[in-house]
Amino acid sequence: MEIGIIEIARILIALVGTGIASYYDMFNKKNIPELFLYVFLGLSFIINIFDYSLTVKFLPLALPLIALLYVLYRIGQIGGADVIVISAIYLAIPIFPFSQEGIFPSILIIISISTVLAFLGVIIKYLPSIFEKTINGKIRFKLTQILESIALIVSFLVIIYMFLVFPYLPIWMVLLFALLFFESIFFILYKEEIKKQMVVWKTKVEPEEVLAVEYLKPELVNKMKLGALITEKQAKEMNKKKIKWPILDLPMFLPYIFIGLIVYLVIGF
Repeated sequence: MEIGIIEIARILIALVGTGIASYYDMFNKKNIPELFLYVFLGLSFIINIFDYSLTVKFLPLALPLIALLYVLYRIGQIGGADVIVISAIYLAIPIFPFSQEGIFPSILIIISISTVLAFLGVIIKYLPSIFEKTINGKIRFKLTQILESIALIVSFLVIIYMFLVFPYLPIWMVLLFALLFFESIFFILYKEEIKKQMVVWKTKVEPEEVLAVEYLKPELVNKMKLGALITEKQAKEMNKKKIKWPILDLPMFLPYIFIGLIVYLVIGF
């Protein structure tokens, strides 16, 4: 299919918007201006005035995914800016190369690529210390962790079987699933240790930061009605107390989304 002016505009909106958001994520202490985010989202929405058929077509698949991302944001697993940027990417580029033959919404593939890369980045960062502690017997696995890992391996074998029986499944999908499965096993086994190393104790907190509530006394958590995601009101109350708060220094995700978007556009899934 020939790429026209509207398609080029869609690509530029997605690339420039995600690129700027990634820049702020990396060099502005993960603070992305709200005005920019809503301008990005607005431009992505407006471009659909010229052709909204594909955006509407894949909305039933994209909406549950965006809703899931919002839930992850509310429980402190990803940032609110991540959700807005991913939503904007979908509105700008619902599918590539803008063909009716596509079966997956763009963000499903982009998020898969980004997640694999983000997990890999975390593994590379924490692997040396985790490996040393494992060798020295300082990390012991629970039975539930072992059972969950076995369940993932079985699931992966089922997917391999499906690929052999139904060869119409794209090879890239199998490779992505393979990487995700093995990375997931790593996180099942070492999640608590990684989380422990991510904790930074701070006397002053900010809204939208993620609180490691398990490191606080339950009485304090219940009294202040604290959750993983710190609200503006809670931040003010917490900063009045002369105690240190366990804040999770979560890795940046937007740069990985930007890379995932570029890979998606170059390969053209």
